[in-house]
Parts: sequence; structure tokens; C-alpha cells
Amino acid sequence: MLVLRIAFFSDTYLPNIDGVVSSITSFKKELELRGDYVAVLAPGVKTVKTSDVLLYRSIPFPPYPQYKIAVGIDPIIDFKEKNFDVVHCHGVASMGFNAVASSKLFRKPSVATFHTMLPLATSYLSGNSTLQNFLTSFSWKAIKIFYNSFNVTLTPSLVIKKKLEEHGVQNTLVLSNGVDLETFKPRFSSVKKKLGLKGKVVLFAGRMTKEKNIDVVIKAIPLVSKKVNVSFLFVGGGPELENLKVKAKGLKNVVFTGEVPHSQIASYINACDVSVSASTFETFGLSLLESMACGKPVVGADSLAIPEFVSEKNGGLFEPFNVEEMAEKIVETLSNPKKYKSKSREALKTAEKFSIKKQVEKLEKVYESLLT
Repeated sequence: MLVLRIAFFSDTYLPNIDGVVSSITSFKKELELRGDYVAVLAPGVKTVKTSDVLLYRSIPFPPYPQYKIAVGIDPIIDFKEKNFDVVHCHGVASMGFNAVASSKLFRKPSVATFHTMLPLATSYLSGNSTLQNFLTSFSWKAIKIFYNSFNVTLTPSLVIKKKLEEHGVQNTLVLSNGVDLETFKPRFSSVKKKLGLKGKVVLFAGRMTKEKNIDVVIKAIPLVSKKVNVSFLFVGGGPELENLKVKAKGLKNVVFTGEVPHSQIASYINACDVSVSASTFETFGLSLLESMACGKPVVGADSLAIPEFVSEKNGGLFEPFNVEEMAEKIVETLSNPKKYKSKSREALKTAEKFSIKKQVEKLEKVYESLLT
């Protein structure tokens, strides 16, 4: 087995908490356990000097100030000085271009992971349908050009692989984001008592953004509460947090925690009985699989990657934006103890298929195939 020096180029990293960061940190940890050297190259402010996290001078990205755009060519200089074997790109902005340049300049094999369905985000940039259509078309053309710059583009799910191929992206391969089964597993949690949660607990864990459709979950709360003694727990920060609090005002047994360190997320999951997602934006849905790894059934929108691993066996699917059907699936899951235990067992089995160890084994084979 080759011992590799791998450069992860990303537009986001700790202390940001999002799906990309979760994926990067999990893969980095497991690759290092297998003896590889992995460095993250990202925009940010370096407070502690380490050899495996290289942060660069940057400016804020106005729509999302917590995200930054790196300026300058220092990442390319560091890539050469540290003599990396492989470029692995996790971003499409400034660090994405640094990844492409490093690969081309120093003739190193390159891999990219497609994390975010940017064409779907155009509806949040403008209410003008003509402009939306233009931006969607432009973004797909840009995606084709950008990702065809890499030797291999990894997609977290089959549906995303098919969409990329439909729009001209070549050399795609499905490699799912992995779940850390040592961190996410059933265990006792004191969170429910600490937060004063009553009855069954329904959890949403993730960034509070428009594309997550969290308002759909909020609309379902009164419908679920009529039939089940339940609390709703929303874990995560983001630009829509305060707006969502306003929308939930007046509803009983609803708690917003704000941002929680990823190292503590498992405790919040283990305090709940079911996890939910109304998102129609997911290229994978790692937060739902983390819940499954803790033995929690999940209820998700029947959209993009979610139905690839969520079913009636381990939770339930509902038509996107259908508040009534979402509420029905939550009530069904919580109301039948026998079915709940069965769904919980199946959730654990599903998570095991996506363990980070299995995904890293596949990833190393991709790297090695490009180097030999």
C-alpha cells in the first residue's frame, strides 16, 4: 500500500460547521489512521500553526460572511514546497482554482468531490425567472468546464452522478460521504434533560439556510403535536436562524440551540427519537446517516439523494413540501413501538454500509489508480 501525501483544497473549514467540513474532517482522520499525510488548504485566519491545516489570507463572501475567498497564490506555492502526491478538491471558488492550477503546473493527479448542487441555488439569488434560468444554465456550463479539469470527479450519490453526466461531466465515480461509526453510535445522552425536552423528540440537525426548507418542518409541528406528545429540537446555526425562530414563535416545546460543535452533535442525536429533513438540495444527506448510525429512524423529502438510503424500512419519505405527509410519516414512526424498533434496527444496518472506513478504502484505491 502506498503512503500518500494528499492536499485537500476547500473553500470552507473549521470552525465552520457544514456538510463539506464534516466530510473533510472524517476522511482526513481515517486516511491519517491508515498512515497517509493529509493537509487541508483553505481560506481563513491561522491562530495555531500546524503542518496539516494551511489557512490563507482571504476576504468574506458577502452573502455568507462566515465563508471566505482566498486571495493570492500562496496555496500553489505551498503545494509545491510540501511535495504533495495528489490534489483532492472540495471547493469550486478560489481554492478550486488553486487546486486546478496546482495539478496542471506540477503535473499531479487530481480528484474532485462534487458537494453542492449550485444550479439549484439560483432560485435564492433572484426572484426573476428569466434571470434564474440564465444563472442555472450558466452554472451547469461552468460545472462542466471546472470538473472536467480533474482526472476523476467523485459524487456522493448515484443521482448526482447521473445529473453531472447529463450535463457533460466526464470520469465520474460514486463515492459516498462516510459516517464515523465510532463517534455516531447509540449511547446515553443527558441533552434531553438539560434542555427540558418533553415527550418524544423530533430533531433537525444542520445549517439554518433557505435551501434546507426548515419552514416545512415548522409548519408540521402543530399537526404532529395534535397526535403525539412531542418536542422539536433544531440544532445548528446559519443565516436563517433568527427568521426561523420568528416563524416558530408561539409553538410549544420547540428549542433552537444555535450552532453546536460537530464533536457534540452525536449527543443531540441520541437525545432524539426521529430525525427529519425537508431539504430538496441534498447531494448526499450525511446528517441523516449520522442519525441512523445512532439508531434513529429518519423522515426525509423524496428528493435527490435522500431516497437512495431512506425508505419505509428505516424511516419514511414524503413528497417534497407536503407538510401533511411529512407530519403523517413522523406520527407513524413515533406511534408504533414495534415498528419503531424495526426501523431503528434497519437504520443501524443502513449506516454500517456507509462507514467511513469502507469509503476511505475506496478512496485510496482511486488515488492509487491515478498514481500507478
